[in-house]
Amino acid sequence: LALPRPQQLQKILPHIAQIGIGSLVLCGASKVDENYFKSHLVQVEELTKLLAQGLASAEDTRMPNIVIQSDLRELLQEGGCLDRLFPRAQVARLVAHPASG
Repeated sequence: LALPRPQQLQKILPHIAQIGIGSLVLCGASKVDENYFKSHLVQVEELTKLLAQGLASAEDTRMPNIVIQSDLRELLQEGGCLDRLFPRAQVARLVAHPASG
């Protein structure tokens, strides 16, 4: 997920936990302001708190794994972070792009 504005991140994280997402990668992209990565909401304690709110609503106890990667290119390169986190041979990976066509 391209890192949204901090206010939006605060709103969506509980929902991510509620629907049972197991792992979430927050990454940079061309339109993501680098200052978003400096927000207090991107700190482990705050992320955990927001996810716990969602888990409480869903009556669930499985905390999603969160990975923060500011460089999208590094995340997606062959043998990069994404390959280490989610090996191609073990998981199906989907990429969604907002452009139509």
